[in-house]
This record gives sequence, structure tokens and C-alpha cells, in this order.
Amino acid sequence: MNPNKPLVARNIIPQCQKCNRGDRNRWVYDEKGRVIKLADANFVKNFDKEVREIIYRILYKEFNGKNPNLKK
Repeated sequence: MNPNKPLVARNIIPQCQKCNRGDRNRWVYDEKGRVIKLADANFVKNFDKEVREIIYRILYKEFNGKNPNLKK
């Protein structure tokens, strides 16, 4: 479910090889097997430019065009 945590009974979702290959430890899942976040946000760098621009617009709007790492 979360590739950043150990492989224990509560942290695995049985998948066939074909389904597991596509995920490659990129996602974190909830207890029902739904994707809830990226395991490593740097994975976004692998998306094509159009997708990255869409993500940028969403985050730009969410943070009102301000860097969320800068303190007020």
C-alpha cells in the first residue's frame, strides 16, 4: 500500500504481475486499494510537459501563486 514502509501484512495489496508492473512503487493506497498520493513526488518529473503544466496550474491556484515553503 505504501512503498516507503516495510512489506508487512497490512501494507500489501495482492496484484498480478501485469498490474504490479505498471505501478512500480509509485503510489500510496488506502485500505480499499484507492490511490491517495504519490510515494515520491519527484515522479511528476516523468510526466509529459502538458500534464506537468496542468499540475502547475492546479497548485498555483491552490497556493495563490506563492511558494508554500516561504514563511510569512
